[in-house]
Amino acid sequence: MNSKTIAIAAGLYFAIFLLAHRTPPEPAKQMFSGVHDLSTATHGKARGSSTYVSAPEGETVSQITPDRFVVPLVVLDGFAPRHVVDLNDVAEWEQRHGTVPAGSLVAVQSDAVVSDGTVEFLARARRIYGLSADPARNVDALKNARHAGLYTVGNLDEVVTIPNAGSIVVISPNVGENGASAPARIYSLLR
Repeated sequence: MNSKTIAIAAGLYFAIFLLAHRTPPEPAKQMFSGVHDLSTATHGKARGSSTYVSAPEGETVSQITPDRFVVPLVVLDGFAPRHVVDLNDVAEWEQRHGTVPAGSLVAVQSDAVVSDGTVEFLARARRIYGLSADPARNVDALKNARHAGLYTVGNLDEVVTIPNAGSIVVISPNVGENGASAPARIYSLLR
């Protein structure tokens, strides 16, 4: 054997030795403490009551840019049944958690009704991207939200199990529908 062959063999042996004895990398730290699926279709609800996204007036769901579907989640809950959510409720939330983040999705507990003034305030003053409320109780409020340029989310499930502030929501609509509304999967990422 010549010296070049010996040098190459020694180099390969040394490389294999180092690869075999390297320490495994540390596992990545988890960025989120939990992930919750807020889509009703995944919880055994009847067909026709699954979670969906409706586009702002005059648009289709496929025209909404993806950056508007990964946003902070604001949960307004803790109200008596049929409570009308007004500006006082938003002010109380902001006293506890700070200003409603611009570009967020505001989700209201299922048995509450959102006032038109609250929709306008959240759309114009807080510049939110979306509103989720019970579609059966909030027909006018959700229509006004879409007219104000917001997308709306219907039939969101288990919102009251999510902290009122501090989580991120990921909305994944079926954009193949190419209409004003589309079924969607929605996840909350808890920090």
